[in-house]
Amino acid sequence: MRARITAVEIEGFRAIREPLRLSWLDASQVALGRVILAGPNGSGKTSIMEAILLALGRERLIVRDIPAARRGDHWRVEMPANARIELTCQIGEGEILTILRTAKRWEISSGESMTDDATDVRDYLGRIPVEYFSSWRAPSLPGGLQPTTGGRPLEDTEANRLRRLKQRIINERARRAIARDPLRGEAQDIDWLRRLNEVWSAFHRDDSIIEADIVDAGAEDSLFDLFVFDGPTRRCSIDQISSGELELVTIAGSLLLASFDGILLIDEPELHLHRQWQTQLLDALTAMAPDAQLLIATHADAPWNQAFSFERFFLAPAGDARAGAPSGEA
Repeated sequence: MRARITAVEIEGFRAIREPLRLSWLDASQVALGRVILAGPNGSGKTSIMEAILLALGRERLIVRDIPAARRGDHWRVEMPANARIELTCQIGEGEILTILRTAKRWEISSGESMTDDATDVRDYLGRIPVEYFSSWRAPSLPGGLQPTTGGRPLEDTEANRLRRLKQRIINERARRAIARDPLRGEAQDIDWLRRLNEVWSAFHRDDSIIEADIVDAGAEDSLFDLFVFDGPTRRCSIDQISSGELELVTIAGSLLLASFDGILLIDEPELHLHRQWQTQLLDALTAMAPDAQLLIATHADAPWNQAFSFERFFLAPAGDARAGAPSGEA
């Protein structure tokens, strides 16, 4: 279900004590395709991101890398007694939906209809695609993998993003290898790698590519991995590329595999990236998920400078001279 946030109202939630209202509509009253949040540490950028996730019923995305026994009552998914979060969304081509969440209420309303049944609210909001990249993200480095044919799915955590990317491509490559007609229909692994390499090439100027290969052709139990190749020469596993390159590959892989077109929240997308690459970041993210609504919290100059003025919202304490946000209300 396509949804776009057009307004956010938050009060009494973490760093946001006083009422804060942000309007995310352009001059034609259409939901913004991208929103850039900036401000000093402690100004409430992450609070806004996670307040949105709570209102949308995505607590799991906030705490998914915390040990399971501690997720349910973790402070990051608590609603303080005086907290109030309200989202206004455009659903599809025109329906306006209001979501209100407090410590005691969680309701959605559209026109004259309204429901406050928690199960119905969660089921309805669960149809909206939402993804979150937190500023605490860090992928585990799984090394070579064997194809899998079933069993328990790999848990959808931030640490597992690189493994999920590798496993999907390796599984698809293995499935095609034993197919009667391996090129019949869509060769998904080829398409995924093509699109991943489009992102890779936008940041590299050395003609290198990422491709799947056998780790050791002479081993009895073959493992497979994704490698960086310079022409026919295999340079290294993607586990061994730089932290900035890993950041780029894991974000791109997650979005491209899902053909993501929902509400995408990224806290500090510039993590580990050189300033030169930061200047390419906003265009790259838009290319990775062209149909998504992109909500970014950043400390980098480049995403802020490259966005239109009506897409930028600066958060600062009252009286701070830098608080002249384009919205006039941030």
